Amino acid sequence: MTKSQRLLLATTLAAMTIVIGCNRHDDKPKAVDPAALARANAQIAQPGWLRERLPERLPEHTVAYARIP
Repeated sequence: MTKSQRLLLATTLAAMTIVIGCNRHDDKPKAVDPAALARANAQIAQPGWLRERLPERLPEHTVAYARIP
């Protein structure tokens, strides 16, 4: 690849990135069902089911749990 071809490729990729990244969507956000939002908030507030089933010996701030047979 010659230097001019590389420059053309880089310029094309940069222009495409700018055009795609700056694309405006005029779509208005859809209305959220208040009942669905309340259900989602209630589910998020509950403790995770995996945490309840893990052994008691795991520290409270465990991020990941993997069982390797």
